[in-house]
Amino acid sequence: MQKYKLFIRQYDITSNDYKVREEIVETNDIYHEIGKIYSTSFAEIKRIDYQEIDETKTLKRKIEQLQDELETLNTLNQQNLKYKQTFQGRLYELKKYVEQIDDFDIKDFRRKEILKILKGEENDKN
Repeated sequence: MQKYKLFIRQYDITSNDYKVREEIVETNDIYHEIGKIYSTSFAEIKRIDYQEIDETKTLKRKIEQLQDELETLNTLNQQNLKYKQTFQGRLYELKKYVEQIDDFDIKDFRRKEILKILKGEENDKN
C-alpha cells in the first residue's frame, strides 16, 4: 500500500471559483481512487493531481532537522561553558584583588558589598 497526496481542483459554488482540496489516500491503485472521486463527486472537478508520499524521505528529513538542532544546541552550550569559565576566572581574579586590599583599613561600602557577595553572605539592609 502506497500513500498519495491528492490535489483536487474542484468548483466551489459559494465562492464561484475553483478551489484546491487536499486529500491523503492509501491505496495500491491510485487511478482507481481518482476515478472513484470523479464519479462520486457532485461538484465539477477540473483537475486531480497526485504526489506519492515517501515516508522514508520525510523521516530522513526530520532526522536531519533534529541533527541540525542538536548541533546548534551543542555550539550554544559550548559558548555558554566558555562564558562561564571566563566569568569564573574573572571572579577568581576579583577575589584575589579584594583579599589583597582587605589588609588595609579602608571603610568603603562597595568593598564590603563585594566581599559579602564573594563570600556568599546575604546583603543585610539593617
